[in-house]
Amino acid sequence: MAAIVFSTLTASELCPPPAEIHYRSAQFPLLIRPIEVSDACAVQEAIAISLADLLPFMAWAHNPMTLSEQRDRIATLRSQPLPQGEYQLGVFHESDGTLLMSAALKSSGEHNSKALSIGYWTTSPYANQGLAQLVTKILTIVAIDHMGSDRIQIGCNRENSVSRHVIEKCGFRLEGEHRNYFREASPRWIRNGYNPCRSALLYSLLPEEVEALPWAQEIAQRLYLIYD
Repeated sequence: MAAIVFSTLTASELCPPPAEIHYRSAQFPLLIRPIEVSDACAVQEAIAISLADLLPFMAWAHNPMTLSEQRDRIATLRSQPLPQGEYQLGVFHESDGTLLMSAALKSSGEHNSKALSIGYWTTSPYANQGLAQLVTKILTIVAIDHMGSDRIQIGCNRENSVSRHVIEKCGFRLEGEHRNYFREASPRWIRNGYNPCRSALLYSLLPEEVEALPWAQEIAQRLYLIYD
C-alpha cells in the first residue's frame, strides 16, 4: 500500500499513524491498532499471565495497577498522541481478537522530530514463536514507509538476551552501550526478580538500511493500512 502524502506537513514532521494495521499471514493474521480503554481487562489479564517474564526487565511490572488505574493510564495515552506522545498498540490475532502483544512507537529524542523508538512485550503463551520479530519488522516498515520516519531505534537492557536476539535478527545496528541508563533498582524489585544491570544497549535503523534488508519487501507487501 503506497504511503499517503499529507501536503500540509513540513519536511520535519511525521505523517499521522494509521488507525489499523492489518498483516496478512497464515501463521499470524494480525490486527495492530491503538489500545483503547475498553481493552483494559485484556491488558490486565495479559500482564497477569506474563508477570514472571516481565519482572526481570520491566520496572513498571513491579508496581501493579488496578483495573481502574489501567483504564486511566490508557485514557491518558490516548489523549497524548504522536508526535509528542506515544502510539501505544495492541497486537491482536485477527481471527479471534486475542491480545498477543503490547507494542509502541514513540518519539525518541528532542533533536529529531522524525526519530521514533519501538517498544514491545509479548504475552507469555505467545512468546518464542517469532512474533516479536515480526511485529518489530511491521512497525519499522510502517514508521518509515508510511509515517516518514528517518530513524528507528530500539533499546534493551544489556542482559536481556531475548530482546537482544529479536533486535539483532531484525537487522538493527548496535550503536553503543548507555551506562547507568536505568535507575537503581530497589531491594523490593530485586527480591521480586528484577535484573539489577543498569546498562542499556541502543540499536537503530535508517531508511536506506531497511531497504536493503531481506525481509523488508515481503513485510511491506503483506500490510494493509486503514486511516481515520
